Amino acid sequence: MRRHRSYLRATWGGPGNYAADGPRRQTGGPASYGEARITPASCGPADSSRSRRDGSAWRSPSAGDLPERLLAQRDRMKEAFGRRWYVALTSAVGKVGFDYLALLCCLAAVGARPNPSLVLLAYVVGALLAQIPITPGGLGFAEAGLTGMLVAAGVGSQEALVSTLAYRLVSFWLPLPVGGVAYLLFRHRYGAASGDSATSNTVP
Repeated sequence: MRRHRSYLRATWGGPGNYAADGPRRQTGGPASYGEARITPASCGPADSSRSRRDGSAWRSPSAGDLPERLLAQRDRMKEAFGRRWYVALTSAVGKVGFDYLALLCCLAAVGARPNPSLVLLAYVVGALLAQIPITPGGLGFAEAGLTGMLVAAGVGSQEALVSTLAYRLVSFWLPLPVGGVAYLLFRHRYGAASGDSATSNTVP
């Protein structure tokens, strides 16, 4: 018991014990062994709390090469489109245009005839609310905002609610199973690791 107490005193650096046990610590005696085994630095709470504060314990090991992967994806997109940039531009504009026309068709289906410019404003507000990253696709926020904006544009509350739900069914819910089928077909045709191998070959 006395021997264990001397180990602890030598480990925590008591001033009297340091002078008495100094030669033994220099020559690798029991005090040196105890210091290697029981030290404040080896207990770990300070290091773990410091790693939690600076985020090193939770940082993904692949986060360091994120700029390289983004540049590789940019180069792949540039190579894929190349001189066919007008196809990408037409597709992007067409996607937004047909999405807006779908909203107009849903309003016409319930018998509402609001001003198309006000409907465009409601569509933009709904698209912005859909970018809120709290729920997938702004679920709930987009419906509430679009319904409120349509009511402000002169559409009845019931017509606005039904047309909003029909529009979200066409623009949000129906593409989900179609996208799943397209993903499975892509995996079947090109393989699971085709995208990863192409990215790894592009990254220097």
